[in-house]
Amino acid sequence: MTEGDMKRLIDGDAAPVPVTVMTVDYAYDGWVIGAVEKRSGVFRVVIEDASGRLFIHSPQQVRSR
Repeated sequence: MTEGDMKRLIDGDAAPVPVTVMTVDYAYDGWVIGAVEKRSGVFRVVIEDASGRLFIHSPQQVRSR
């Protein structure tokens, strides 16, 4: 995801995006429902899984489906 994508999510100007989260240990499908910018300026994405749980990931761990 680009920085522009993150800013649209923060502003609420984007619909949930279907993604696959891929880490070293696991992978799962979900939807990007938001993004946050940390005080350090680094972006994180909020992912909702099929059970409705929320997770926070680095954008580098998220792939479009």
